[in-house]
Amino acid sequence: MTILMLSGNHPVKVAWDKLLDAIAYTETRKDHTAVGKHGERGAWQMRHPSWQDVNDWRVQNNLVAHPFDKAHDAIIAREYASRYAGILYMRLVRALGCDPTVQQLWACWNLGFGGFKRLTFDIARVQNSTKRGLARLESYIRNIQPHVNT
Repeated sequence: MTILMLSGNHPVKVAWDKLLDAIAYTETRKDHTAVGKHGERGAWQMRHPSWQDVNDWRVQNNLVAHPFDKAHDAIIAREYASRYAGILYMRLVRALGCDPTVQQLWACWNLGFGGFKRLTFDIARVQNSTKRGLARLESYIRNIQPHVNT
């Protein structure tokens, strides 16, 4: 799967696994032992409600649900980050009526779906800390991740 990243006049397709790497790098420099100031855990800085959203999906799909302390396990946390990003992606598709961009998915990841919705899904309205994170994410993707031009 790929997701579109707007980059000047040249949009690029970003591979899903590389997007996950970029999120982990942006959040914690890929530190699986990280604990955030609001209880976020692991490289992707997932919060308990986000972890629970994935557990709910896993139970519905007859998969093992893992406790939140597994957010520090690199393999399990990556599975959860991928699924949670997918959940956010589908929520954005329904809300926007089109496929979201990397930038929109990041804002939703960072602010939560409800937080980004309160800003009418407008990147220009996000707080400066979210914009700084987005700049780090975009830089990581541009400089590290090979991408396919559209």
